[in-house]
Amino acid sequence: MLTLKRIVIIIQITSKQGGDNLEQKRRRTQKKEIVKETRDLRLVFGKSGAGNMTPRVNLPMAWVKHMGMDLDERDIEVTYSPRTKKITIRKKSSEVSEKEVGE
Repeated sequence: MLTLKRIVIIIQITSKQGGDNLEQKRRRTQKKEIVKETRDLRLVFGKSGAGNMTPRVNLPMAWVKHMGMDLDERDIEVTYSPRTKKITIRKKSSEVSEKEVGE
């Protein structure tokens, strides 16, 4: 099931000067639209030859492409928070450490 949540944020930048006309106030007010897409996915459990189970999640290709990931850049950072019981997936930064350069 695909659920789109639209969140509209209005940022008001106030001026310390008095007497601004309506046009100046309009320019300072910016409207940003943030779209958050939520999908109900299912864990897939793979069973190895030794009988061990491995859980996996298939991510929508549109999300992966939007994050700028492809076959060359596919390293991710996964964080689990036991307090909130949330898993966060982020694209790992493509910085090359000095150790990798020197080898």
